[in-house]
Amino acid sequence: MRALAVPRGASAGWPGTLLPLLGVGLVVAVLVLAGGGRGTHAPPYSTLRADGVGLRAAFDYAQLMGLGPRRLERDLTVLDGLSLLFVVEPASGLFFGTFGGGEVRAITDWVARGGTLVLCGTTTTELHGAFEVGLASSRTTAGGPARMVGLHRYGEGMHLARDATGYLEAHRPGAVVLAVDEADRPVALVQRHGRGRVVTVADAGILANERLAQADNAVFLDRLLWAHGAPGEVGFDEYHHGARSHRNVMGLLGRHGLEAALAQILLAAAVLARATGGASGARPAPPPPDEAASGVGGYLEAMARIYAKAGATRRVVEVAHEELRRELASRLRLPPGFATSEVAVRLRQRGVANWNGYTALEGRFQRLVGQARPGEDSMLHFVREAARLRAQVRGARA
Repeated sequence: MRALAVPRGASAGWPGTLLPLLGVGLVVAVLVLAGGGRGTHAPPYSTLRADGVGLRAAFDYAQLMGLGPRRLERDLTVLDGLSLLFVVEPASGLFFGTFGGGEVRAITDWVARGGTLVLCGTTTTELHGAFEVGLASSRTTAGGPARMVGLHRYGEGMHLARDATGYLEAHRPGAVVLAVDEADRPVALVQRHGRGRVVTVADAGILANERLAQADNAVFLDRLLWAHGAPGEVGFDEYHHGARSHRNVMGLLGRHGLEAALAQILLAAAVLARATGGASGARPAPPPPDEAASGVGGYLEAMARIYAKAGATRRVVEVAHEELRRELASRLRLPPGFATSEVAVRLRQRGVANWNGYTALEGRFQRLVGQARPGEDSMLHFVREAARLRAQVRGARA
């Protein structure tokens, strides 16, 4: 956004220049915030995002495991009831992104009482300092797979897909290295703090939807949840991604990437109040891209591969089939236990081009569930085809 010029001796027409600026900024804010309740403008690494850079799959998997995951939209000063806390790349902004002293004390005390903190990211935070872990950058090593090392519960011998090129430096004795990069530098480690643990990873996207579908990242998530997700609940930090809508306006604007629009509105209002000048070509910040436009392919792949790594490909097929039948019954107004032939008739009546698609899917389903452990490729193909048919049904005429 370019600076607003405030020339001396401005003409009486200056309100005509500034009022459109103020109006456009307000319209942008209103339009974006109107869709905010649907979680379509969440920042990267938020559990509200189902695209490649979101953590929706990790959140939903914890839910399917019965671990009662919670999105933490207040500051992290009250962590009662949690056994495991994920803090992934807190977003930076004008009004959020820094851990306050009260939060740092609350988190360190909670860990000391037996909680487990999983801290993932490429930016050094106050929490890294509190637990004496340093983040170092590498300009010579590309972001390649990390190798799990040592005998530990998180999956020795596995590989983790990652993007970041940084590594960790533990300044506290007793830290155990979990994974190393190609130069044998630690990129993940765990250390004790009182009765609890801190797992630090030098990568923000290692648990993101896209990455969970690669290498052994899904197994790493599964091991973390099984090892530390009980007896309490699992928490995902959303507060430091700007999820503060119930607390203040600043957090709501930050959550939707509107700090720039807010700054523009405030600046225009200030100039209007002073009545001393005009504006020169400032443009309102555009709303963030809608994650719905990018689809949920990363999410579907991640969820499917989590179960595949756990050896539960058959269960994935069964869940996808159940969800498809539930959608068909609701959209096509079919009775419980409807026959395959009824679906074909209803789809044809509604003009769905692939009206016989469900018949083929049903046949594939019967073949897959007849196997003790369907292959991963067959499972993924079924999940994608079922999702495609559900989308077609949603778009069919009533």
